[in-house]
Order: sequence, then C-alpha cells, then structure tokens
Amino acid sequence: MFDSPDPRRAVTGGNVRVCAYCKSPGPLTREEIFPKFLSEKVGYTTFVDQTRDGAVFGPVTVRDVCSQCNGVRLSELDNYVASLYRDYFSKPVDAPVDILFQYNYHLLTRWLLKAFYNSARARRGNGPSRDLFEKNVPYILGERDDPCIPTLVSVGVTTSSVASETEKALGMPSVFHPFVHKFGDLGFCGSRVADAVVLSQFLSINSFSFIFVGFSDVIEAPDRAEITKGLNEVWLSKVAVKRA
Repeated sequence: MFDSPDPRRAVTGGNVRVCAYCKSPGPLTREEIFPKFLSEKVGYTTFVDQTRDGAVFGPVTVRDVCSQCNGVRLSELDNYVASLYRDYFSKPVDAPVDILFQYNYHLLTRWLLKAFYNSARARRGNGPSRDLFEKNVPYILGERDDPCIPTLVSVGVTTSSVASETEKALGMPSVFHPFVHKFGDLGFCGSRVADAVVLSQFLSINSFSFIFVGFSDVIEAPDRAEITKGLNEVWLSKVAVKRA
C-alpha cells in the first residue's frame, strides 16, 4: 500500500516536496513513465493511464523528479535503451527466432528498475510497494554496483503471427506484429516461490518482453538457481543473449 493517498505527489521530506531520486528540493520536473522517445518512434497518440481511469492523449508522467536527475542522471539510462530500441526492439520478430541480444546488464537493469519505480509512484490502488524501489535508488543512479536484493532479469520475445483467412477477409493485415508497450505485475503459484520472491514485474516493448524478479535475501543460492531455471523454462520464445 502507498503511504500517501495521492501517489502522484512528489516524495515529501518534512514539509518540502523533494525529488523521488536524489531527495533534493527541486525544482521538480515531469518524468515520463515510458520514455518519450518510445512514443515518438511508434507514433502513439493514445495511452492507457490506469491512474486516471482511462485513455489520455500523451505520455503518462509523474512530476516529482529534479531537473538534474531527469535531464542528466536518468537520461543516460534512457539513451542506452534508445540504442537497444534502434538495434532490437523496433524490429518485428518472426519465427523461428534467431536473435543474439547483446546488452549491458547493469544499464538495462537500472533502467528497468527506474521504469518500474516510475510506474509504482503513478499508481492509485494495488501495486508493488515503493519501498523496495526506493532502496534501489542508489543503484538506479549508479551510486552502488549492484541492486539491494538478488535479482533475475529474463528476456523473451513474442513472434509475429499470420492472420487467418477470416481475419484477412475482414480486411485485417496478413501478419500481426506485437506493437505495444506495457507494464504488468507478476504473481507466482506455490508457496516456495511466493516466499522467495519479494518483487516481480513485467515490461514489454513491442516484440520484446522482460521479467524482473527480486529474491528475498535469506533464500539460499541453490534454491534461487533452481527457481531461476524454472522461470526461464516457462518463459516466452527464447533469444540467445550476450551479457556485458
């Protein structure tokens, strides 16, 4: 549960509204939940904003980030994901999948945590607690080397699908390509996994999807490895990865 009735308000220190990342008093600027470049590249005009109970005509934002964090420190992460968009995410994926996804683990993981933290602050109602995201802010900003909890980042793809004859007769495209950006919360069945996982999120950009799992710090390494193996085995179509 959020500790404020209105999670759109900036993080508060005493009576002063402060930046959600560095805790400076501002001035505070608008931070996009999904980076603006994603909407510009696909030409979206309508976004689903669950915090406003409907569709809005523009990228969803939260106004609680100082200009230094927004324009400099977090921009490094957005610029990195923009390069991944150019090289991978912008291209439809057809079966059979033949992709080598080369990425920098920490830059990608920091960006994913930033995106999930932004989404958590913008929500009204149910959603992941902001506490774990806030504890990871030093990592997001590059001030520490690793996340505050053991993590798993898994990538998979949804391949394009061929339209049926009925769909073609209705004037639909002959091939459907995944063409959406979205967040999601993940839940796991089984007490063993549920007890081991303290944070689980999903994010997709067109054909590519990412699972982010944060494990309890009391879980033993062999158990974490076994759960990781199981999660990877039930994931979407696999891609070969090369981690830097």
